[in-house]
Amino acid sequence: MNLRTCLPALLACTTLLTPIMSFADENDFTPAEKQTMLKEDIASAQVLAGFCPSLVENQAVLNANLTAIKEKSMLGLSGFTEATLQADAEYQTLLKDANESTSHISPAEKVSICEDVVNYHI
Repeated sequence: MNLRTCLPALLACTTLLTPIMSFADENDFTPAEKQTMLKEDIASAQVLAGFCPSLVENQAVLNANLTAIKEKSMLGLSGFTEATLQADAEYQTLLKDANESTSHISPAEKVSICEDVVNYHI
């Protein structure tokens, strides 16, 4: 599953969660592009945390996996803490876009995406 393939349109598909660097050479991206992709991952995890708990039974695993995705992505962000990320203009734009994208996902797709997050092995 690949988080990267879904997140520009916030999870318009259900192939989530394999970090981008697993299928692309790190040298294919500039440092700024890498930072943006990590911010997208964190924004998407934040949005998923907003709607997935009401759609899946195993909330403990869901929360643990979303936390792991967020923490792994935060490790790649140089010079950011959670507080500075939340104040970052680019991150706020990405978060807004991710939230707006959820209106284009059917309820069944949302359930499937959330179940993918629960079943993902980090």
